[in-house]
Amino acid sequence: MAYIEWTDEFVVDNELINLQHKTLIGIVNSLHDAVTHGEDSDIVDSSLSGLIDYTHFHFKAEEDLLTGSAELDLQKKEHDRMARQVMALNEKYHQGSATMIFEILDLLHDWLSNHVKRLDKRSFSG
Repeated sequence: MAYIEWTDEFVVDNELINLQHKTLIGIVNSLHDAVTHGEDSDIVDSSLSGLIDYTHFHFKAEEDLLTGSAELDLQKKEHDRMARQVMALNEKYHQGSATMIFEILDLLHDWLSNHVKRLDKRSFSG
């Protein structure tokens, strides 16, 4: 069973955003698998770096699509807050706190489960 299962609850009224959310969930699941299966730290580091890069790409895509929308400011604030949290945890992880990877995974799980199902659904509703 995947760490995060894609369900219809994640679906928004924008196919590009749906595809990006599916990709994010896939990357989070791959990172979770790497961590729980004791993969080499280089693999975990590479997965985490890819996840962070893709998250920044995705946030920009959402914000670009919402340009001129009343939802943009709130989305941007949420995205900035999330990015700061992940970067702070990532820094602690790279300073040798191996358990930070689990905090990052938990944060991402909660983010995807709550932010997408709540704010993204509202922002990208038809």
